[in-house]
Amino acid sequence: MVVGIVISTASGQTFRSDEDAPGAAVQAELAVDPLLEIRQHFIRELPPGWWASEPERFLGGYQVTVNIPSNWAGNPRSAVMDLCPPRQSPIWRSTDRVFIEPRFHNLSTAGFECRL
Repeated sequence: MVVGIVISTASGQTFRSDEDAPGAAVQAELAVDPLLEIRQHFIRELPPGWWASEPERFLGGYQVTVNIPSNWAGNPRSAVMDLCPPRQSPIWRSTDRVFIEPRFHNLSTAGFECRL
């Protein structure tokens, strides 16, 4: 009787679910929600008082509008260039471009396209 239990348990271990299949971890890692990743990137990277719009699909990539406070001094386009996701970011697994549009004094200014 004990032998029967051991054999059935051992045979049950030979069957795998899709989650345990070889390569499933790689597929799960590659499955990225680009909107979530972009949103989280800007939450982490924006200076205090700055805020970003929800990312949107834009010309085969994604667009984010970054709102810069009116008391800030500098070049808005240069400022958003520094906000591009790093090369190792999971964002680049799902897109090859992120367009950042700065909004300063309630005016949209020349944006910057980040590319891998």
